[in-house]
Amino acid sequence: MPLEVEARLLDVDTAALHARLHALGAVQTEAALFREALFITPQGGEGSYLRARHDGRRVTVTHKAPVDTLSRVEAEFGADDFEAAVALFQFFVLDKKVHYQ
Repeated sequence: MPLEVEARLLDVDTAALHARLHALGAVQTEAALFREALFITPQGGEGSYLRARHDGRRVTVTHKAPVDTLSRVEAEFGADDFEAAVALFQFFVLDKKVHYQ
């Protein structure tokens, strides 16, 4: 699996960011509501979780578990409905860790 680097900026002055990007010549090509819900999975050990994610175009369900301090094992598949995936996790009484929107 290729190396993946992900960054999240949760407290952003979006108006200032848009102005700065525009000044640099950036052009917005699309906008989407990004939603993500993480659920702790006791079966996978510490650091293991299930995630439902909707990136504005597709919904994915992912399980991630640590292999060692630097890597994780991951399984992912597509889903039709973000809310249904979250409801399924809640049905199994998984603890919701975080919900981004």
